Amino acid sequence: MKINHYEKELINIANEIIGFLINNGAKKNDAQDIMQDVFVKLLQADIILASDKLRPWLYRVFTTFIVDKNGIVIFC
Repeated sequence: MKINHYEKELINIANEIIGFLINNGAKKNDAQDIMQDVFVKLLQADIILASDKLRPWLYRVFTTFIVDKNGIVIFC
């Protein structure tokens, strides 16, 4: 099975976000769970983003998982 460019980009961004979380005190499992939730949001959105839009979109969704609705950081 070959992984195409889009999938490789998703994996690279996921590893960036997981690394960021771990470097800021998250346990590996928690970081992976958050990233999984971000991917679920991408699947639920049922969109395919252009490469230049993918990273910003994933990071925006990611931040909603670490900041509550009052703007208070709940992680890190």
